[in-house]
Amino acid sequence: MNLIRRRILYIFFIFLFLLITPLIILYANGYKLSNNFRLEKTGILILDSEPQDAKIFLEDTLSKL
Repeated sequence: MNLIRRRILYIFFIFLFLLITPLIILYANGYKLSNNFRLEKTGILILDSEPQDAKIFLEDTLSKL
């Protein structure tokens, strides 16, 4: 492999790293890219009940634990 090809690959992988790293960080922080290429904040809902056999309803729908 000659020097020019190595430099091209080096620059390509640096560019790829700089492009992908912010996307991974945003995804890890709870953002996603929507269909119209806008960032949307996602969330999570954790349900826990005491006693363990309790029924939990969200918007008149029984949730499965």
